[in-house]
Amino acid sequence: MRNAWLKLGGLVISVALTVTGCGWDQTVSSVDDLESAEPPSAATAVSASSGTVPFEVRFDAADSSAAEGTEIAQYDWTFGDGATASGVEVTHVYRSTGTFTATLTVTDERGMTDQESVEITVQANQGPEADFAVSPQNPFTQASITFDASASTDAAGLRGHAIADYRWVFGDGTQSEGQVVTHQYADDGDYEVKLTVADDGGATSSMVRTVSVRNRAPQASIQASSKRGSAPLTVDFSAADASDPDGSVQKYAWEFGDGSGASGRSASHTYAASGEFTVRLTVTDDDGATDSATLSVDVESGQPSDAGPTRHEGSGDSVISIDPPTEGPFLLAITGNDAGQYFVVTGHDADGNLTTNFVATTDPYDGVTLAPSGNTVELEIMAPGAWTVDVLTLDAAESVSVPGQISGSGPSVFRIDGSPSTAHISGNPDGHFFHVKGFSAVGSYTSILVDANDPFDGEVSVPGETAIVDVDAVGDWSFTFE
Repeated sequence: MRNAWLKLGGLVISVALTVTGCGWDQTVSSVDDLESAEPPSAATAVSASSGTVPFEVRFDAADSSAAEGTEIAQYDWTFGDGATASGVEVTHVYRSTGTFTATLTVTDERGMTDQESVEITVQANQGPEADFAVSPQNPFTQASITFDASASTDAAGLRGHAIADYRWVFGDGTQSEGQVVTHQYADDGDYEVKLTVADDGGATSSMVRTVSVRNRAPQASIQASSKRGSAPLTVDFSAADASDPDGSVQKYAWEFGDGSGASGRSASHTYAASGEFTVRLTVTDDDGATDSATLSVDVESGQPSDAGPTRHEGSGDSVISIDPPTEGPFLLAITGNDAGQYFVVTGHDADGNLTTNFVATTDPYDGVTLAPSGNTVELEIMAPGAWTVDVLTLDAAESVSVPGQISGSGPSVFRIDGSPSTAHISGNPDGHFFHVKGFSAVGSYTSILVDANDPFDGEVSVPGETAIVDVDAVGDWSFTFE
C-alpha cells in the first residue's frame, strides 16, 4: 500500500491505495485524510500608475507571501501591452498611450497560484513651451547680448518632463547651445532669433523673437600739416585716422572756417588772410550716422612788422619807449650786466602800470624773452653798465615740429609746430634757476612746465593749446616733444 496526494481546487486529498494481484481492477481506494490547503498571496507595488509616453514603470512583488511552511517559486508578469517578464522586481516601458492592466501571478512550490492586477494609464507627452528674454533690449553692434531661456517650461500630462536641450539660431549664420548664452552682432539690422527646446521625452517647441541691433556712429579725426603760420598759409588736411567700428566711412565733408569747404578723405586749403580759423570735418558711415571733429588753424599776417626801431642801446638806469607789433606777442632780446651786478628789466603799459618782469638777475644776461602782453609800451631798466634791447617779431623765434627735439642755452623762446601731449625736458645742470612757461599762439598763458632750482630731467604734460615756450635758464637745456 502507498499514499498519494491529489489537488482538487482548494483541497488536497490524501488517498490510500491497496493493490492486490497484478491487475488494477482489484484496486481498493479509501480516503485517509481531507484537509484545507492555504494558497500564496500576490501583492503588487508600482513606482507610478500614470504618466506620459514613454512611461517607465518599476513593478515590485516583494510584499507577496506564501503559506506557512512553503515558499513562492515563481513570479510572472503580464503588462497588458503584450509584453511579459519574470522576477520579484521588473521594469517596463510603455511606448503607446492607453489604459493597461498589469497582472502579477505568483506560484508556490506546491503549484498553487494567486494573482493581483493594477491599471496603468499612459497619456501623450504634450511637449515643452519655449520662451526667452534678451538683454539689453536694443543693443549696439559688437556689444555682448545675453539670451536667457530660463522662462521655458515643461509640465506635460500627468508627469512633468524636464527640458534637456536648448538650441539657438541667431539669424546671422551662427548657432549656439545652452539655457543662457551670449552673442555679438558685427553689423546692425533686425535679426530673427530662434530658440528650440526639447524635453527628455523627445517633444520640442520653438519661439522666434526679432532683435534690433543699432549702428555705432563713426569716429572723425583730423590731421593737419600745419596749425599756424603766416598768410598765405597752405595746409594739407587728412582724415586717414577716421574710422567706423561696424562698417566703413563713406563721406568726408570739410569746412575750413573761412567760408570754403571740400570733400574727400584728404584736402588742401590755402588761407589768404590772417585770423584763427576752426576747421570742421564731418564723416558719414554706410548707415548714414555722422560724427564731427574740429581743429584750430592760426594764420598770422604776412606783412612786415610795424614795430619801431628794433634796437635800443644805453647804459645805467633808464626808461625807454618801444613800438611793439600790433598783433600777437613779440620778443625782447636783451644783453647787459657784464660786471655781474644787479640787472632788472620790467615792462609797463601807457598808464605806467606793470605788465611783465622780463629780467631780474645778478649774473651777466644775454637771452630772449617773450612779451605776451600787447600793451607793453615802455621798459624800465636798472643796470650798472651798458645794455642792449632788440624788439623782434615772433617769427624771429626758432620753431620745433611735433614730434621733435630742440635744444639751446640760456634764456630763449621757441615756437611749437603741432600739438604735443608730453615733453621730456632736461636742463639746469649746475643747479641755478630753471623756469619754463607755456603760452598759446596769441600769447595767452597756458601753464608752468618747469619751476626748479635743481638739475631737472623728466616728463611733463603739455596743454594742447600750447604754441610758444619761454625758457628762463642758465646753461644748456633740451626738449623732446611727443
